[in-house]
Amino acid sequence: ENGGMNEIMFKNYIIKLTGMLYPDADDVPGKRVVYKVDSGPGRLGLDLLLWLRCRGVYLYPSVPNGTAIGQETDQNFGLFQSLLREARRLLTAELNGTDRKSLNRYDYSILVNGREATDDKVAIRSAFQEAFSTKKNLEAWSIVGAVPATRKCLESIKCRVVAVPEGWRHTRADDVATTQNKTVCNEQGLKQCEAKNHAAVARLNGLGFNGDVFKVSIPRVEDEHRIAVHKRGSDERIRRLAVNLTSHSGRFVVTGGEPLNSDDYFRALEFKDRKAEHEKKLKRLKDDQNFYGYQKKAVLALAEQGSVDSMTLPKLKLLVQYGVALRNRDVGAENLVYSVVVAKRKNALIDFYKTNLRRYVEDETLRIDEPQDSIPEPAIPSLQETKLAEQREEELNHTLNLLRGLRDREWQEKILNAFEHGVEATNEMEAAAGANSSTQDANDEETSS
Repeated sequence: ENGGMNEIMFKNYIIKLTGMLYPDADDVPGKRVVYKVDSGPGRLGLDLLLWLRCRGVYLYPSVPNGTAIGQETDQNFGLFQSLLREARRLLTAELNGTDRKSLNRYDYSILVNGREATDDKVAIRSAFQEAFSTKKNLEAWSIVGAVPATRKCLESIKCRVVAVPEGWRHTRADDVATTQNKTVCNEQGLKQCEAKNHAAVARLNGLGFNGDVFKVSIPRVEDEHRIAVHKRGSDERIRRLAVNLTSHSGRFVVTGGEPLNSDDYFRALEFKDRKAEHEKKLKRLKDDQNFYGYQKKAVLALAEQGSVDSMTLPKLKLLVQYGVALRNRDVGAENLVYSVVVAKRKNALIDFYKTNLRRYVEDETLRIDEPQDSIPEPAIPSLQETKLAEQREEELNHTLNLLRGLRDREWQEKILNAFEHGVEATNEMEAAAGANSSTQDANDEETSS
């Protein structure tokens, strides 16, 4: 409706593109593919991320809401537009003294590609060849920091600068830095600007004006962990990432902009599911603890008195509470007190108990054992415990079933043997890569210490 791309269209486009351009892509060294994407719809779709990762295709995120600094071609368009304006000025000047009053479609190629000088016409530079030459493209890549992936675009003056409390890591090292011939204020400079603004607003308010409409406060980071990029694969990163799975900017801050379908993403996704299940268990535990409290007091009161007719009003109310909780266990005991507060008369409670609750209270099979005090926190899952491992296993079995369906038995045996050998080789390579990564991390820790 609005000319954009939704989640379904993006998924179909990426799957079709991958099948056409990279049919042999695989999640092994030398065959991986990286797509650079923005933060539009569909980029965080789980089905697509699983499908791509199983084929060795990684989605590399651009800076959220940062097309002007994160897109390489945007760095070339300044020169391109300048050359276009110059070409248009020259072509328009040639129209003087002719019947033509404006440029037409025959001039478009000259505007973009230029022309050489002739006896009666001046030379026009090629806007496309100059702005998008190999040299200019390399310069644009260097400014953005995509090839190689240095994230240099984060140093742009257009990036958001925030103030952090004293003692935290500063967002910029210098008080004033110069980037692209423009002055960039860091935290201290921002605070000075804020102080001047607030002073001016207070002055306007003192003169009777509504100065608050001009009041501006600098953005501040409230949580230290939001500005810390934790070590890849660490438990702290998995926990922080699990909280920011649906936010492009939140994920970017936690991971520093690693691929959307990285190992840490799938581990964080599994951890989030475990946390949700853990919350449900805690709620059930709380309900059981409340119910057991009713049960313990009610059973004791019934054993002491022997009959509801001889019970005191407080104990009778307690017994009714327990009976109502038994009858409505699926809702929660703490919210299921009948009209105990409303019923003031003892005889009314006795009649209600005998008519509606006695069969529940006297049925010992409905009673529960004493619940545990707490439930341990869920552990951080390994990659083998995630949906990625399940997807790989499912696709492997699907491929094996297709191979077993071949009619030619000789070819079937050859392909199956080659396929199984390839799977074993891939597993060995992944294990070796994991061991090398662990060794490198250990060396890095030793070097830093």
